Amino acid sequence: MYVQTAYKLTLTNVAQGVDSLVNAKPPVGVLTISGKWRVSGGQLSEEVEIDANFMMKKVAKTNVDKTHPEQHAKLLEAARG
Repeated sequence: MYVQTAYKLTLTNVAQGVDSLVNAKPPVGVLTISGKWRVSGGQLSEEVEIDANFMMKKVAKTNVDKTHPEQHAKLLEAARG
C-alpha cells in the first residue's frame, strides 16, 4: 500500500539566500522540516532542522541526505543557465 503525504512548502527569499519550511501531515504524526539554503564561493549549502517523532525524523533525514545533493546540483545548473 502506498500512502501519500500532503504538505505545504514555503520558500522565503532573505538577504543571505533562501529559507524553506515544509509542514507535512504524514499518516503518523506531524513533520516539520526547516532549511537555510546559502551560496558561498559557488557552492550551495543547506542547513536542515527536522522536527518529528523518532521514526518520521529518521525517514525524513534519510530522504534529505539521499536526495538533496542532486537537487542542489540541479538548482545551481539552472541558475547558471
